[in-house]
Amino acid sequence: MKIKRLIMIGMLFLVAFLTLQSLFSESLYENEWYIKSKEYLQKAQAAFDQGDYDKGNEYAQMAEEYARKAENEANKQYIKHRASASRREAEANLNKAKDLGADTNPETKDLYATAKDEYDSGMVDLDKASEGGIGMDESQPLLTQAIESFEASSKHSQSAITAIQDIAVIDKLIQDTRQGLKTLLDKGYIAKGDSDDEQISGLINSGEESYQNKEYVDAKDYLSQAKTQIADLMQRGDARALYKRAENALAQADEQGVDETNPDEYDTATILLGSAKVDLDNSQYQASMNKSQQVIDTLMIFGIGSSAVLPKYYKVRLLSPRRDCFSKIAGYDFVYGDEYKWRILYEANKDKIPQTDNPHLIMVDMIMEIPSLKGEIREGTYSPDQEYTPINEIEGN
Repeated sequence: MKIKRLIMIGMLFLVAFLTLQSLFSESLYENEWYIKSKEYLQKAQAAFDQGDYDKGNEYAQMAEEYARKAENEANKQYIKHRASASRREAEANLNKAKDLGADTNPETKDLYATAKDEYDSGMVDLDKASEGGIGMDESQPLLTQAIESFEASSKHSQSAITAIQDIAVIDKLIQDTRQGLKTLLDKGYIAKGDSDDEQISGLINSGEESYQNKEYVDAKDYLSQAKTQIADLMQRGDARALYKRAENALAQADEQGVDETNPDEYDTATILLGSAKVDLDNSQYQASMNKSQQVIDTLMIFGIGSSAVLPKYYKVRLLSPRRDCFSKIAGYDFVYGDEYKWRILYEANKDKIPQTDNPHLIMVDMIMEIPSLKGEIREGTYSPDQEYTPINEIEGN
């Protein structure tokens, strides 16, 4: 029974060793302790089968001894593997953080410095553990310390990476919400100081304050709320402007007697306009815009509204004495009739200019898109040979 117990112990050590050994690339069959343990385990089994229990006991004990050595070797290799893997991960995270500018960004440079110090500390312990002649009892604590340092370094690098990414998102949100609020005011969709303006401004200010305090989650939350409200108000304003155009078109149809000459089309337009109003009142803005546009399209065949078409595109010209620029173009009466609305043009076309953050640099012959200001129809490219109704004279603007 003792021999069987020893054989079972030896087998258990081998199973444990096999489990650990699967974690590294070193071939199991090249490990000298494993090979000897297996040989003596086979000898013990053979001696036992032949009834030579004393010899079997001797071989089993030797198999157990070598199995323990194999297990110790496996543990050593395992912790080396963990230390190496932790080092590679820490190095990759540190490099990524640096590539993103975490080492120089005022918001993240302290985090990066901490991560770098922890990585360097881990490397010191790893190098000591790898010195020749050092035993398992000495190397294991060093490797454990190295792993802890590398894991801490990865954690701080990841925090720096997340912060850098958050900063980029928040910077964009601040820019978008500030511009979005200005566009709402420029288009007259809200008024300066009204409840919508105050609410959006409050959210933006709270977002910027949280940003300054490095409360990035709160900053994104405030600014995202502001962005959502701006989008909703923009759609509401567009829907109201388009409904007003459709309403004016139907009134013009009345004046021209379309209700008598083409009653079917007139009745269709009237029904659509009523439905567009219901949708508008129920905040179904897209549905309202679709129906308002159908009203305009239905009445367009009678020449209603056709004279109010303005250019959708403008080709930048080299003029004298004052060359084209965003403010000058915005001031043209076929654009917005107001130079202070130049930012609307800039936001719609900044991806076309050489330096997206420099609105003063635009190129001759660049084709500039002119976004609709209050739902006015815009088609084609501006021609100096064509007369356009000034935007301020178009009904509904």
